[in-house]
Amino acid sequence: RLGPRRVVYISCDPKTQIRDIKHLVHNGYRIKRICPVDMFPHTDHVENVVLLERAPRNQFGHRRNSHKNERGGKR
Repeated sequence: RLGPRRVVYISCDPKTQIRDIKHLVHNGYRIKRICPVDMFPHTDHVENVVLLERAPRNQFGHRRNSHKNERGGKR
């Protein structure tokens, strides 16, 4: 297991990207930025670039639950 601090995920298929990002978020990453890129003007095709970063650790050394907001509720 590598566990890089940052992951840049580039995809042309939103369905598989959503599936994979859910897995990454469940395993301690947070979405920091999303940027669609129009690589093929005048078409419906768009590349999507997502920056994910590892969630910070709490005082017990555990990763914060990245799919909850600071007050503990779901986003």
